[in-house]
Amino acid sequence: MREYATPLTADVAAAVGLGNLTDDVVRNGDQHGDGIAFSRRVEGAWQDVTAAQFLGEVRAVAKGLVAAGPLRGTVRRSRPARHLRRDG
Repeated sequence: MREYATPLTADVAAAVGLGNLTDDVVRNGDQHGDGIAFSRRVEGAWQDVTAAQFLGEVRAVAKGLVAAGPLRGTVRRSRPARHLRRDG
């Protein structure tokens, strides 16, 4: 298996802090809950989604994933290199 790497051209942690992508969703939902985050097309009509609504949907999906637990084969599909036999 070939592996390629390139050095980072920016300090990501310094640029965005030490958080992760979900921090923005939570912050927007908490601080700007009534604000329109985006619109989505539902049955041909555009519907606004507030930051609070989106945060609620994200949390509901996360709870469902936690309740479902690890799915069979998830590890092998997400990290195939770990499970390859190394010769030599």
